[in-house]
Amino acid sequence: MARFIRLDVKGNWRGTEHRSSFQGLAGECWCEDECTCNGNWEIGISCYQIDSNHDGIAVEQLREYWMGIAMNSKPADYENMQVTIFEGVKLNGEGADYEDMAECVETILEADAQPFMKKVLEAYEQYKYEEKYGEEKYLEVLSNILADVLQNKKAT
Repeated sequence: MARFIRLDVKGNWRGTEHRSSFQGLAGECWCEDECTCNGNWEIGISCYQIDSNHDGIAVEQLREYWMGIAMNSKPADYENMQVTIFEGVKLNGEGADYEDMAECVETILEADAQPFMKKVLEAYEQYKYEEKYGEEKYLEVLSNILADVLQNKKAT
């Protein structure tokens, strides 16, 4: 069993029943004859595996996707979103955007994404543009942001 992190629109996480779609195109099929796109559903849940030695890498991958592909570059872009952390089983293969794929066994955390991503974006700014610290320290900062979210969940 492993832990995974992802972002969802608030209210859209379905726990053990969740399944991701390819670029939000679920159910849309343009195959002319026999369907080969599976209605644009992924094989499982797109996510990033959290590993106690590399939590910062998972958070960086999450940031990279949401800033680079989804083009959400400011905290306000995450207003109606949540951070979802779940325990599950990693599936073979990867998602359409090279992310991990997993099946959910248990939801660990659903938290407001805006304050989380605000801290992540600030850390990225300090690392990338202000050159406040190097990559190793940046990943440590991201790991600490994740640890704070998990700790706050335990406290509530």
